[in-house]
Amino acid sequence: MSTMHFVVHPLPGTEDQLIDRLKEVAERWNRYGTGAGSSALSSLRGVRAVAAGPAHIACLLEDGTICRAAFSIIPDRLDLSKTDASKNGGNGGGGSGGGGTSGGKQGGGGG
Repeated sequence: MSTMHFVVHPLPGTEDQLIDRLKEVAERWNRYGTGAGSSALSSLRGVRAVAAGPAHIACLLEDGTICRAAFSIIPDRLDLSKTDASKNGGNGGGGSGGGGTSGGKQGGGGG
């Protein structure tokens, strides 16, 4: 079974910071399992491509269907205190999380 995870990563950021955020997601996955996901996104099968915008994630499925899911980042839930001065020169770090509301399959030019 495949699932989607969303990671918040600061720009500009380093590759090491991104790898650290991905490791955090993997650790959280191993610790808590898959129970905290969006049911709409968990039902997607055969995702060929994913594109992200400022407020939506779009998925192209193998059958040519396009799905769009809205999301929002809740700044209060981000841990922006994480820093690693040896890797990013002392700049602020990023947190992982996000997610939010989801939309089902939408057709046409939907808005």
